[in-house]
Amino acid sequence: MEHVTIKISLCVCVCACVCVCACVCVCMCVYTVAPVVNITGSVTQGILGDSLTLSCDVQGEPRPTVEWVFPSGGSTIDGRGKGQFNRETGTLIVGPFLSEDVGVYRCMASNQFGVISESTMVSIAGKWPR
Repeated sequence: MEHVTIKISLCVCVCACVCVCACVCVCMCVYTVAPVVNITGSVTQGILGDSLTLSCDVQGEPRPTVEWVFPSGGSTIDGRGKGQFNRETGTLIVGPFLSEDVGVYRCMASNQFGVISESTMVSIAGKWPR
């Protein structure tokens, strides 16, 4: 009985052949999904002095790495941003919310199958961003 291993994309098959006309193959496939990002609202308003919560729902397989990029250019990865970040939920809490926290916040997700981001404009409640 001859055993042959064949790799097909992200699948591995092991075949056992008794003769040329009688083979049995067992395949195991790993399914992968590039990241998908969903932020609730393209514009978010914060109340000065309160905490502001930004949510980023991220999906993908394997689980993507998530980070928020701040208006200042810093991020939750490099530690140059303000706030508390939960890597499991993708939630960023900025508090207390100050006028210098206004700007575009971008949630980024990446795994070996892709990188994607979505942004939200953060402004002060009652004032339209310039």
